[in-house]
Amino acid sequence: MDKDEEPRILVMKSGLPKGNNLSSMPTEQLKDFHWVRANLFHDWEGGDWRVVKGYGPVYKSKPECEWDYEAECDDENQRIYIAPESSKLSSKNKIRELFVHEISHAVSGSSSHKEEAGSKWPNEMARAAERARGIGEHELADLIEKDREEWMNTEEEITP
Repeated sequence: MDKDEEPRILVMKSGLPKGNNLSSMPTEQLKDFHWVRANLFHDWEGGDWRVVKGYGPVYKSKPECEWDYEAECDDENQRIYIAPESSKLSSKNKIRELFVHEISHAVSGSSSHKEEAGSKWPNEMARAAERARGIGEHELADLIEKDREEWMNTEEEITP
């Protein structure tokens, strides 16, 4: 996809797309997005959020950095961008954790991962882990908690 090309919309809040002309992202992963919203963020009135395969407005292409770019939350346009590499994840819990991470940004209204920056993102991640554990999803809860700790312990915020 060219930098200026509009990414294809993969899924909308109202349901999965009919047919498979919108995306090469596996249907199971799109179902995982809905599962995360329904089970871990059931009280989120997020509006018409969309999941888009590609890179978001902050990182227009895969950034060259020491960390793995997996996804991006675009609060202004209500989109979650999933990097093409991440759309190929085969672990159900890893893709779910990725959606939890990005939805936590959307729910908290913050791009920061740091409590001291006033972000509510760490709290949303902790709540999602607690909810996952409460419904017997212990492996997912562990992944969420690990991701939260790793981001909270980074030296500085990642900026493009």
